[in-house]
Amino acid sequence: VGLSALYYWSEERLIRQQAQAHQQELLQNLVLIAQDAYFSTDDLLLATYTHRLLKWNPELISASVVDPQGRIKAHSEPHNIGKTADGVAPTSALVLSQSVKFGRRYIGAASVMFSQKLLDAALQARLAELQKRLAGFALSVLFVGRLGSLIMALSLTRPIKRLALAHEQIGNGRWD
Repeated sequence: VGLSALYYWSEERLIRQQAQAHQQELLQNLVLIAQDAYFSTDDLLLATYTHRLLKWNPELISASVVDPQGRIKAHSEPHNIGKTADGVAPTSALVLSQSVKFGRRYIGAASVMFSQKLLDAALQARLAELQKRLAGFALSVLFVGRLGSLIMALSLTRPIKRLALAHEQIGNGRWD
């Protein structure tokens, strides 16, 4: 039980770290695409990428890149492009942002907004899967342990039964 609890705790921590790393990776990819789009002066590349991020990542609410003046250069919902960024996020959202620089020049800010509800649901699904695997493992270990105990008990009691039988025979006068 102790080993199972320790294993569950360590796996849960690993799953949470992987989820956070995935979120950071999405933000970093958006920053890199923004830098590439700035270098190649291809705003369509950036707009297409931000729009497709929603299709690729169901837990994502939005992705955007804002220029230094606060105007939206690219957004996962194309009708927001060209508007001024309001910077207000729902309370049930996780927002990650990072400045976008090309060399030393600040060219904007990239941000991704995740649905905390969907992130939690995905985390709970992975933890439920872990719990099922751990329960199956624990049941199999318990079965093997019980089987091993039975075998060990039989191997210990068999010589005692023979000794008791021999003692009974001696008591009955059978010395052979």
